[in-house]
Amino acid sequence: MRKSLWLFAGMLAMGCTRADVSPGTEKEGTSPKVTSGSGQTAQLKLKQVVTLNQLSVQLQSLEDSRCPMNAMCIRQGSAVATLEVKDAAGNSKSQILYLGEKLPAPNDRGDRAADSVEVSLGQKNYRLILHSVEPYPNTSAVPEETQTISVTVRSL
Repeated sequence: MRKSLWLFAGMLAMGCTRADVSPGTEKEGTSPKVTSGSGQTAQLKLKQVVTLNQLSVQLQSLEDSRCPMNAMCIRQGSAVATLEVKDAAGNSKSQILYLGEKLPAPNDRGDRAADSVEVSLGQKNYRLILHSVEPYPNTSAVPEETQTISVTVRSL
């Protein structure tokens, strides 16, 4: 019985391997896009422009006042992204999306884990969805050039 236990433990240990994952394999300045039936998603850096569902989307500004992960805060704060969207005809709009605590009126849509707004450009309607703002704040300063958002554009 003892031999079979050791044999089983040895086989279990030999069957375990460590997956080699190397982060940061994307080229600088490119944004990985994911296309699904529900829209196109991309990671954007500040002032970067990507085309999603025939719209040019640019992250104009990003304000992140969320409570740092290694701090105790009275309020959770929020991350506010201002996006400019432009269609092929040149119609453009600026939209505010946020995560976290609600914003003052007129942009207040309640507390948000993910935010979405509907945009009309020309004769078409789109939905913009803000999924995340990375990296999550820390008590040390986060360089502006490392901040990214994950956004989806759906054609309605």
